[in-house]
Amino acid sequence: MGWLRNSLISVIKSLIVIISVGLIFSSTAPSIDRVLQDSFVDIYQYSSEISKAKMLEFLDKGCRSFADDDAVAIGQICNNQSMMESFKANCAEYRSLKEQGYTIKNEEEMENSCVNIESGELERQCAALGQRNSAYDAGKLKETCSSYLSGKIDDKEFFASSISQSFGSIENVDNPFFKKYNRFVSFLRNNMLLLVMSIIALFASLFFLTGNTPLFLLIIGKMCLSISITILLPYALVLAYDSFIGIDTSPILDSVLSGQPSFEPKSILSLVMLMLLKTYNSTMLTLGVILLIIGIIGKIYLIARKKRN
Repeated sequence: MGWLRNSLISVIKSLIVIISVGLIFSSTAPSIDRVLQDSFVDIYQYSSEISKAKMLEFLDKGCRSFADDDAVAIGQICNNQSMMESFKANCAEYRSLKEQGYTIKNEEEMENSCVNIESGELERQCAALGQRNSAYDAGKLKETCSSYLSGKIDDKEFFASSISQSFGSIENVDNPFFKKYNRFVSFLRNNMLLLVMSIIALFASLFFLTGNTPLFLLIIGKMCLSISITILLPYALVLAYDSFIGIDTSPILDSVLSGQPSFEPKSILSLVMLMLLKTYNSTMLTLGVILLIIGIIGKIYLIARKKRN
């Protein structure tokens, strides 16, 4: 029956490690909304200076259109075909008058507007606006623009806030991965008491099966080592990748501007790693280090014990 006992011990150890990692993760990890917003900051930070400049120029234009009290809201234009046709007719008339040598009032402003319409930029903005969720909050975006133009927030905050506000909350992001992540974390947090009671029951069963305290404590030391490695190894691998290869999110910024999704492997990997980093915080890392120290002490004690025997 020794093999059955050992098998049960192995299964219980694995369950304790899995549930413990889930408990630590669910109780310390930030919400997916927070992870996304912090990841937007890093997407900007890890991009090239050229990509940053292009994105800021794009967002700055949008902000300045908000600041123009006489401007017609882009939503009104996009939803009113006759208004769009009227603007196109005005531009055609403007071009005709300009060719005839007439002096045009507010010529620079008219020129910029017509270039925007004739180049198809306005239609692209309308298409992008149509894809946005109803959670899009123009009021908050105006507030963000005002803070940026007045110098209250820096470029990174401006980019992260502008992009995240265009999505709303995670419930409005049509991505199955994000939704599954949110449901998983919610499940763990809503069943915290059940998970804790399960761990206590598993520890009691483990103590009963081992039959003596020293062996039980040695097994706990091994489990602490396993839990710490499960927590800290992904974090260490991402840091190593960034140090030796480098995270580059420039294609992601460029794809946002072009409206075409980027499937470049390195940029996708960079995004995944940035989001993984943002699930960590000081509490989770501290717990991981403490468990690692306990596990190492247990390992040293086991080696010393074997030498004595």
